[in-house]
Amino acid sequence: MAQLHPHFTALASPASLAELASVSKAGIRTGAPDIEISAIAPLAEAGPGLLVWLRDADRLDDLAGRSGYVVITTETLADQLADQLADQRAGAAAVLTCENPRAGFARAAARLYPQPAPQAGVAPGAVIDPTAEIAADAEIGPNCVIGPAVQLGPRSILAAGVQLAAGTIIGADCHIGAGCLLQFCQLGDGCVLKPGSIIGGAGFGFEPTAEGALAVPHLGGVEIGPDCHIGSGCTIDRGGMEATRIGAGVKIDNQVHIAHNVQIGDHTIIAGQTGIAGSAVIGARCLIGAQAGIADHVHIADDTVLMARTGVTKSLAQAGVYGGFPAQKAKDYWKELASLRRLRLAGRKEASK
Repeated sequence: MAQLHPHFTALASPASLAELASVSKAGIRTGAPDIEISAIAPLAEAGPGLLVWLRDADRLDDLAGRSGYVVITTETLADQLADQLADQRAGAAAVLTCENPRAGFARAAARLYPQPAPQAGVAPGAVIDPTAEIAADAEIGPNCVIGPAVQLGPRSILAAGVQLAAGTIIGADCHIGAGCLLQFCQLGDGCVLKPGSIIGGAGFGFEPTAEGALAVPHLGGVEIGPDCHIGSGCTIDRGGMEATRIGAGVKIDNQVHIAHNVQIGDHTIIAGQTGIAGSAVIGARCLIGAQAGIADHVHIADDTVLMARTGVTKSLAQAGVYGGFPAQKAKDYWKELASLRRLRLAGRKEASK
């Protein structure tokens, strides 16, 4: 059975079925509350003491012939699993049920593999301005540079080579990845930045003149709410005169660019390689697919879904699922693609006569 790589993953901290049911917000359908779970595993490698999750009926066969595992699934799939394995000796040692098995598994896995606590202190090579306010239990990695009047909150971690320019404010329990540069910004508690992201750089603001493009000063900042996740290689520009604002709980994938004065509502999720132009306003709880492009100054309603590679050139005042370029309702987009395909096929048929 394949195991998680010991150099990349800490050893699991075992937990009882009752404890995992509590943290995963799941109910115990079958199994003794004191069963011990020692690790997680892919579905096809389920075995004694291992936790797996099941959300799709077409994966039921992966559990055939396996026994002793603990599975998080839905009530409906638990019924199907029981029926399928009724005539086999194999089966689960325990079944936990909840509406969203992947979310339940994520919560349980976080309990089994907790993030290491900060190792309070300053590593060799770090340079810290004497006016910076550093929490006593913060961790500062090798070769970090911390400028004047920086505030670094309790239990926050700076990986190697992080640079915090003057006045940067980092809340509690944040983790800033290696090589990040932060300036003119403040982060709420519990934020995660992956390596190589740059927050608070000047936006791309130029005004054409007879003498050439004139740089427009950017004097605002960046405000990032609590519990945000920002992937590797992202850039979030400071505002022109007001702040660029990222709401609470926003999750941003790798290589996303957010221009000056953009406003993003709480709990919106943005997939990789998306570009958002200046002063765009994106509502709360939106889902933005990979490589989407959003023009400047447009407004996007709360709870809107943009399919991958959607190009938003005008405001979307009504929540819905959109696709294509320029963006349109997904059902219209698919109809248009189907019509084009029929025309193409008809043209081929005509040409072959």
